[in-house]
Amino acid sequence: MTAQGMTLGEKIRALRRQMRMTQADLAGNDFTKSFISQVEKNQTQPSLKSLMIIAQRLNRPVSYFLDDDQPPPASAPLHQAVAAGQLLERQGEYEQALQLYTQALDDCAPNDYRGRGELHRRRARALVHLDRLPAALQALEQAADEFRLARDTAARAAVDLELGNVYSRMGQAERAVHHYERALLLYEEILVPDAASDPSSPIVWLLTQLGLTCYETGNREAAFRYLRRAEALSQETRVYYRWGELCRVSAVLLDEMGDRRRALEYAERAVAFCDSTLDRGGLVDALISLGCLKAEEENWAAAESCFTRALHVAEENADARGKSRVQAALAKWAARSGDVDRAVSLYREAVRTAGDDQQAAEIHCFLAELLKARREYDDAARHLESAIAVLEKANRPKALAEAYSSLAEIYEAAGQPQAAARCLKRSVELFRAQ
Repeated sequence: MTAQGMTLGEKIRALRRQMRMTQADLAGNDFTKSFISQVEKNQTQPSLKSLMIIAQRLNRPVSYFLDDDQPPPASAPLHQAVAAGQLLERQGEYEQALQLYTQALDDCAPNDYRGRGELHRRRARALVHLDRLPAALQALEQAADEFRLARDTAARAAVDLELGNVYSRMGQAERAVHHYERALLLYEEILVPDAASDPSSPIVWLLTQLGLTCYETGNREAAFRYLRRAEALSQETRVYYRWGELCRVSAVLLDEMGDRRRALEYAERAVAFCDSTLDRGGLVDALISLGCLKAEEENWAAAESCFTRALHVAEENADARGKSRVQAALAKWAARSGDVDRAVSLYREAVRTAGDDQQAAEIHCFLAELLKARREYDDAARHLESAIAVLEKANRPKALAEAYSSLAEIYEAAGQPQAAARCLKRSVELFRAQ
């Protein structure tokens, strides 16, 4: 077949084979092998920027792939809007990027389902950066509707993945799991039947994320099942994406299942992997996990060594969030060993160094419990109120209900029955609304 009657995907595949290149060769470091496979089958359309990279590797002008009645991936104005929006995002101008995507959406043809879906998806990403998460969810649902009309299964899977990420960020782990599982089904539907494609990277990511999120929901059995699948696929394909996180959470699960020996083995694997890949953020978490396991064995010297190194790594990389996590872990063990004064001091420092409001809210709650035990009710109430302000903004009803319930107990103990009744009523309303 000549280029005259070929689709974009057929042109790419024919040239690649003519040049004796594999899909992996054409993908290089810019794409995945599975993406090239989907493009060649016309299951997805590359962006203009992606097509320029592919054209350069196949030694052809972009026009070669776009002429002969082969429509471009999207209109030029749409590509210009997306490119300009991406530039604004890189500069941190998310509000301006959002306005640009919204204007482009108004100008986009009603039947350009794929283009409209991509713009809604871009709007959602800008809204996430602006911390307008409910609006981001709405934009992603609109993107899903457009991609459904376009029959673009790969794009639908990507949107479900992003919906899961937003729900996870909002602390709604059950809803996050629902979307992650739906994304996994869609990815497997697209990629697994094709032996020439390489589905490992997105599926390993999703299996790992599902394990982590199921753990947050308290569904330990599902968490362990997904993590074991991720581990098996990683070892089979040698795609060790998020291997450090996988091993770290597996260690926690194994410890909860009573297998301390294997838990330590996995925790040490996590440390070794993060060390070898220079993943400093992951290394801090892995060292904390290993330190906690050593502390449970009452191997305090080894535990202290892990915590000390984690603190050093966080400070060395100016990682305020990591430093706060180490201090919170040390505070936990100080409290468990009966040194409440040190625990309170460490939690106070952890709050000051917290990398974001969500992390600070969690520490405020821990600190409030210790202060309540010391009968420092006014201080305890202030910390819980700080946590509640963050949780209200993030729309986390379950965590809010628990925080209001704890605050009611503090007010009751402090002799403020009216305030206690008000908080208890709010807690009950939140529990019922779930």
